[in-house]
Amino acid sequence: RNETHKNGFAQRDFTLRYSENNAHFNVGTLHVELSNAAIQTQLIEQAVRTAMVTLFTLLIGSLCVLILFQRLVSRHLHTMADFARDFDVNNLDVKLQLQRPENTEADELDVVEHAINEMQSRLKNELVLRGAVEQELRSHKENLESIVQLRTQELSDAKDVADKANAAKSSFLANMSHEIRTPMNAVLGMLQLVQKTELSVRQQDYILKAQTAAKSLLGLLNDILDFSKIDAGKLQLENHPFDW
Repeated sequence: RNETHKNGFAQRDFTLRYSENNAHFNVGTLHVELSNAAIQTQLIEQAVRTAMVTLFTLLIGSLCVLILFQRLVSRHLHTMADFARDFDVNNLDVKLQLQRPENTEADELDVVEHAINEMQSRLKNELVLRGAVEQELRSHKENLESIVQLRTQELSDAKDVADKANAAKSSFLANMSHEIRTPMNAVLGMLQLVQKTELSVRQQDYILKAQTAAKSLLGLLNDILDFSKIDAGKLQLENHPFDW
């Protein structure tokens, strides 16, 4: 048996022997050659076929996963996106409903669907509550405006009554002061005339005290008349020289 390697080939020689009656005879030689290039070609072809089968399997698997994702998830995501885009706060009775078979156990899509509908329900309740509060505030505002108008009218009426009463008081004081001052001047004049007559000392004292009292009363009447003029806005200042 001989084995040689040359130029990438494996070669072997096998001696063929024939035995008969304990005698051995060489029949010939079997020469076997094996090329490494053929093995490499076969390995490469097998590797290419394996890679192609694997790639094809991956493509088919990816396509199946994509179709399954589109069927189970993606279209529901589009439904959610459309629902969010068309969301209208004035129409909160429309609920999000995914077109999918009922599951015995809730999955992530069911959780998201329930969360969106729950958020919409809470928003609806908040809007209803806010509307009720705004309506109540408007009602209170209208009532308050009515009360303010009523109180304003009452104050205006009371002011008119007070102004009329004040005007009547001022008019009464002015008239009373004028009417009393006229006879008081006459009394003072008569007292001055009486002083010019023959009087006893006691009579002179009585006349002097009566004249002093009458002048004091006349001063009070003049002050009352001045106050009534001030109240009526008709007081006029007079310019007279005086000593410091």
